[in-house]
Amino acid sequence: MDEQKNLIEAVEKDHAINTPVIQGASLLFPYLSERESYALPALLISHQIPLSLEQAIASSQWLAKQSTIFEFDSGHNGNLPPTITTLKRYQPLDEAEIRSYLPPIINQQCSILNNFITESTNADLLTLNVDSAEKIVPIAIAVAEMQQSGRGRREKQWISPLAVNLYFSLRVQFPLTAIDLLPSLSVRVGIILLDTLRNMGLKDIKLKWPNDIWYQSRKLAGILVETKITAQGIVVVIGIGVNNHQPLTKSIQGSQKGLNNNPIACEEIVGEPIDRNILVAALTTALYRLWQEVVNPDRNPVDITQIWPDKSYFYGQDIAIWRGDELYRKGREMGIDQDGALLVQTEEGLQRITSSEYSLRGQ
Repeated sequence: MDEQKNLIEAVEKDHAINTPVIQGASLLFPYLSERESYALPALLISHQIPLSLEQAIASSQWLAKQSTIFEFDSGHNGNLPPTITTLKRYQPLDEAEIRSYLPPIINQQCSILNNFITESTNADLLTLNVDSAEKIVPIAIAVAEMQQSGRGRREKQWISPLAVNLYFSLRVQFPLTAIDLLPSLSVRVGIILLDTLRNMGLKDIKLKWPNDIWYQSRKLAGILVETKITAQGIVVVIGIGVNNHQPLTKSIQGSQKGLNNNPIACEEIVGEPIDRNILVAALTTALYRLWQEVVNPDRNPVDITQIWPDKSYFYGQDIAIWRGDELYRKGREMGIDQDGALLVQTEEGLQRITSSEYSLRGQ
């Protein structure tokens, strides 16, 4: 039991991702996905998991502390084996499963980074060696079961609990000739995410400019696009967070901390969580097509001004535009232009809103 105590103390003192307790949790995690109770001694033997019982106990306690879908019972009261119970079925992210849904042409050009826990999937891809990486594969994606430092727009923290949501990033390099499309990229990615989720059964969702996905006044998903211009081209990293499982408690799930967005999950809308591996493949495929449109010298990108009315949450409605806690404008949303800027009719005339630092609220 001294080993177990030392492991627990280590993870409490050290918030690093690579602690022995977290490494042990990553080994247990794939075998706990069904809604049932698992006696740890039997689990370790049946799956030949390379952990001692003391290590498995410490890692199980950590899992139960991190997520409401797990409960741990030491078994001491009834002389039973230590047990971890999964209260809600989940599907682990799996590279082989993701690749099985990708077209062959994308599989050949795509690297996949699948971490159990990471600081941020966007950061994982931003820190790749740009000069060497694109010579090997032009597309890189990163997924994780949990983020410790996830971010949304305006540097807001994106709450990223274990196992219940999708944390996904994709990185590509655009040619410098595509710089004219950068202003509209955030909106274009938002439309892709909206259409992908609609195709997976979430029919009544809408896009709140520039790229938040909403359902009946509640936030389902968000996007963070980061770019870096180099001599070789424009490195673009697209981060996407989607709330998937309905929370077992009223604690905050995947959302931007401090925002009045009252998050909602896919499960609450369609009755069950969506398959995250299929969603990752579908998003990768759609974003790959966008990349192909952009790198094509004869590109003819989608006219986002024409399709916006069907996508927009506030199209034709009176809105208030806020910057932080300060009211900036009131008016009526009239659409967007080719650069993805929001067009708002105000008392002073038609205003063009370009910065994602602004947020919209209904009146």
